[in-house]
Amino acid sequence: MARPIVFRDPKRLASLKGFSTRDMPAGWPNSRMGQFSPDPPRSTGNLPTPDFIPSDLFTLEPDPNNPDNPKSVKPARISGGKVTRFLKYPDGTDSPVPLFSTDQQGVDPRFGFVTPICRDFDTVSREMPDGTKIDFWGFFDPKIKDNRFKFPSDTIRIVEGQFFHGWLSQIAKKAHTIHWHGIEPTAQNDGVGKLSMEVGGDYIFQWKAGEGGAGTYFYHCHRNTVLHFEIGMYGMLLIDPLSPKGDPLLPPYKTGGPGYVRYKSGVLRYDVEAIWVPDDVDSRFHKVDHGFGLGSNSSSELDAQGKPLGQQFTSLKDNSGPDGMKGLHDFKADHFFITGVPHPWTLNEPTDRQRPGVAAVVAPGQTLLIRLLSADYDVTRIVFTDFDVEVIGVDGRVLGNGGWSRYSSPFVARAGEGIRLTTARRADLLVRPTAKHLGTHTIRIQFLNHITQQEEGIAETRIIVREPAASERQV
Repeated sequence: MARPIVFRDPKRLASLKGFSTRDMPAGWPNSRMGQFSPDPPRSTGNLPTPDFIPSDLFTLEPDPNNPDNPKSVKPARISGGKVTRFLKYPDGTDSPVPLFSTDQQGVDPRFGFVTPICRDFDTVSREMPDGTKIDFWGFFDPKIKDNRFKFPSDTIRIVEGQFFHGWLSQIAKKAHTIHWHGIEPTAQNDGVGKLSMEVGGDYIFQWKAGEGGAGTYFYHCHRNTVLHFEIGMYGMLLIDPLSPKGDPLLPPYKTGGPGYVRYKSGVLRYDVEAIWVPDDVDSRFHKVDHGFGLGSNSSSELDAQGKPLGQQFTSLKDNSGPDGMKGLHDFKADHFFITGVPHPWTLNEPTDRQRPGVAAVVAPGQTLLIRLLSADYDVTRIVFTDFDVEVIGVDGRVLGNGGWSRYSSPFVARAGEGIRLTTARRADLLVRPTAKHLGTHTIRIQFLNHITQQEEGIAETRIIVREPAASERQV
């Protein structure tokens, strides 16, 4: 194995702006959600000091072409690149799934940052059904050939029990973070700019998807959060459970299904997966500067201790914005989306060549898993008129699984009953259509004013129940 790199020289440390601790010392305690990080680092100024001794799980090696440059340090492969550690089945035997989420290299994925400033990415500007265009910001993975930013940003899938490293690369050269919503790692890996740090260069976040933590999460920028979340800086984060021993279907599962999901104290196989993210958009928010709405160090506004509000905090003071916008508290949605698709294109099937939608196609007797994330600033109300829906998980926590969930259990929302979610809430739903459901069923999502509860707008999609074509039937 490569000799560990230990940084102790303050001059070398000073050159490590944006450097993240990437080693994993043995024996660090895991909580239920499996936070995994070294001891909170000592700091020189605002910089972490990675001077602990790495364990045999993970080491750093210098770039042989530039061994004295600390910025060239890269994660080392384990045992010459061979996978030597695996996730274990409940009986203690090794599964075929590696402990690290990307072939032992420990960096998964590397994020680039795209804003409307980067005009070479034409997908930043999205056309609306009324012919107008709206700019969105977000994350993408430049390791993927020809990858471009999508709205929402690329979905990340890892497996329960794996170690995760996410590399944020600041192409736009503005301060941002990635917050792993619901994961609850240590502060230096949580990405909450106001409470930990903001990333101005490159940074590698690390945590462990602990046992029992499979579920639906998401990630988002947590600097000037009210603005940056609204303009698209978020994506889904899905943690899959291991499949039963002997099943050839292995996680991470292909988005869309089939796969397994945590159900009570075990796992349940689903056939089709739909990811529905209701989102309301105020197009005025998409016309302002990256720092719009923040306080300033010289601001006359004071915090609870009587000190200046400060640049890192959102201000509720009226600001001069476009089209009469007063500030980030002045939100008036004029477009409504499901998973990045504006209504009414949401009614189309994902395979539509002209305007792909988000409709779910399922056969009688199959199980449909719907993952909901409320990304709107109104209240989301979703109504399944023709189906009973079983709610099996909320906010990444499976219901009825002992421990923290021992006082809960899955429950059924009857056909016609509304399911309500507020901003950032998630829910995992099961729909089990039968032959009587053959046909097309419209699912209506209402966006309700959070004060008056009056409808501000709608987005609709469909569940299409039909027999599979002969080529799709399993033998």
